[in-house]
Amino acid sequence: MTEWLDVSEDMRAKARLVGTEVCWSRSDIKQALRELAHSGRVILGFDIFTFDTSPSKPHAWGTSGYDVGADLKQRPWDDVVKSALELAFHDVDRTTALSGLKEPLDDVWYCVASVTTDEANKQT
Repeated sequence: MTEWLDVSEDMRAKARLVGTEVCWSRSDIKQALRELAHSGRVILGFDIFTFDTSPSKPHAWGTSGYDVGADLKQRPWDDVVKSALELAFHDVDRTTALSGLKEPLDDVWYCVASVTTDEANKQT
């Protein structure tokens, strides 16, 4: 949930918490991803949710994830941040393929997983 600290107040106001995950709506996800990358976070992926029946019980539809472990060992951190952001943008655009959900996707939320250099170093 440290992603919460690395976005603007505006993005925090638009976010929704699901357990320890921070989520943004379809209309806000790309800006949230930009801000996370701008803060130096590597996007690891996201889960795709809707909250059709209850705000406290989301329905999971799909996931997107990137194995950046090898990249982190071979490339500069900033390069991995940039490539992971591009992958995340690509997958946001592929929401239907990842989830089976059809347009319009106005009620879709993306719960993001990301990592800082400090967090990545603790995992290795």
